[in-house]
Amino acid sequence: SGLPVVDGSERLVGVISRTDLLEDGGAAMASLLRRRPSGLRVGELMTSPAVTVVLTAPLVEAARLMRDNRIHRVVAVDDQGRPVGVLSASDFVALYADG
Repeated sequence: SGLPVVDGSERLVGVISRTDLLEDGGAAMASLLRRRPSGLRVGELMTSPAVTVVLTAPLVEAARLMRDNRIHRVVAVDDQGRPVGVLSASDFVALYADG
């Protein structure tokens, strides 16, 4: 439901999600698709900057970031700020359902 977007140097530049595709899905999206059906780029729809959390952060910090930013996922980054994964609200549901 969401993917980190990186540039040619593997730096995180944003996130593209189902919400990005559907939220603009009204007239604006229809107009974009009509004008350039094969030329639409990720960068035109992604959310930037991405909300991130370091790998060593407590899960409660990630949950608060999602709540406070009203988002469904955060990008996990290493000590150099490189994306290494995505933590989603669904991951929290699975964690508590299995617990």
